[in-house]
Amino acid sequence: SVRAALGANRARLVSQTLTESLLLSLFGGVLGIVVGQLAVKLLVTIMPTNIPLIAPLVPDASVITFTLGMALLTGLLFGMPAAFSGTRSNLQGALRARNEQASTRRFNVRNILVVSELALCIVLLTVAGLFTRSLQRLQEVDAGYVGKNVMTAEFRLPSVKYDDSLKVRQFMTAALQNLRNTPGVVQAALVDAIPLSGGANAVLYVAQGKPEPAPGAAPSAGFINVSDQYFRTLQIPLLAGRDFDDHDRLGSEPVIVVNKVFVDENWPGENAIGKTVRLQVNPDVTARVIGVVGAIKQFTLSEKAEPQIFASKEQNTGIFTSVAIRTTGDPDAMANALRSAIWAVDRDQPVWKVRSLQFLMDRDLSGPRFSMRIIGGFALLALLLGAIGVYGVMSFAVQQRSREMGIRLALGARGNQVLSLIIRSGMEVIAVAVIIGIAGALAAGKLVQSQLFNVGARDPLTFIGVPFVLGTVALLACWWPARRAARVDPAVTLRGD
Repeated sequence: SVRAALGANRARLVSQTLTESLLLSLFGGVLGIVVGQLAVKLLVTIMPTNIPLIAPLVPDASVITFTLGMALLTGLLFGMPAAFSGTRSNLQGALRARNEQASTRRFNVRNILVVSELALCIVLLTVAGLFTRSLQRLQEVDAGYVGKNVMTAEFRLPSVKYDDSLKVRQFMTAALQNLRNTPGVVQAALVDAIPLSGGANAVLYVAQGKPEPAPGAAPSAGFINVSDQYFRTLQIPLLAGRDFDDHDRLGSEPVIVVNKVFVDENWPGENAIGKTVRLQVNPDVTARVIGVVGAIKQFTLSEKAEPQIFASKEQNTGIFTSVAIRTTGDPDAMANALRSAIWAVDRDQPVWKVRSLQFLMDRDLSGPRFSMRIIGGFALLALLLGAIGVYGVMSFAVQQRSREMGIRLALGARGNQVLSLIIRSGMEVIAVAVIIGIAGALAAGKLVQSQLFNVGARDPLTFIGVPFVLGTVALLACWWPARRAARVDPAVTLRGD
């Protein structure tokens, strides 16, 4: 206003304001690139090993150019309205520095921006809260087995060397015996596919008492060959019947163990022991149920437990198998002993994927944990920016209303009354932001619902906690400028009058 009064034309004033806005945006863009590089290094550190990097996460010239370009564009888009609006000020009022009505419209625009910022913050915080609750539920889920102190490995016998089932069976028997005789091993077992390792077969079946299905329309269940002690090794509970034993060999009656889900789907409320299941393999095999075990999560911890059929590995020998051993101590310390037990049978036999079952369980949780950290990081950043925005608007409001506050104090208003007045005006803005933000969070919750585990899109704890956290932070951001307003010296404020 002083420059305009001294003769500066409007174009020059607009140019000056835009230059300041662009310089500020450019500085923010440069700072963002520096912070972004640090964030990328942190991202690589916390990224799960099962998420491959397609390309190195290194900002190149195109990324830097795009970032700076967006920063300048932001400065231009938000600087132009302020520049044109500021050059239309009432010169007499501006020079007297008392025309508080001249800023009313701009103050409302600032409120709209802060409301938008806080509403977006609520959406991000809510989504982060939903993912956190989902991860918490995943960590508490009953997998059906105990991963602690279990080491696993995989190997495949070469078909040229082991060209008949007798040789394969002899190798498996010797290797299993060596593993069980290894010091520090409590139990050992063989299985086609370790849980969470990514492999398992399925089979079509017809349960006893069920009508004959149309060709190709039979129900399916997971099908896994296991040795004796498999259920004890993974501590899968045996609910009824017995485990496989030495009597379940090739040539004896085909027997199977089924899980509780299988029983509930086919014989609810009945005793499954002794019932038969016709497996549609080539040719069909009718097997008798000898045991029922608890349901387990075979592929992911977040899946719904599916019906499973376990067959005796002695009756269904294959060249590919996995090993599971339960140890008395740290399973990782038994890795070499596990390899040695197998190499004692065949020194040329490759053994791979030697890892603990707990590692597989942690890996399965790594994806949800990574998503929670990323979204949570953005949410905390939005919360920080929102608090800064509220603080900035309230500080400006206090400065603009300093004369009003001085008059109120001079007329006898107490400091806590002024404090309450300023905070109340700030909380009105926050309340509007919370209402809009919750509406946006409800919509966002529906979008991410398919990614959640045992958590509703309208989880009460999240939708109560997020507004409380945001309201508390925003209240503190309002309190500091309001505190300053309550301590205004009326004599100093009104001295100009």
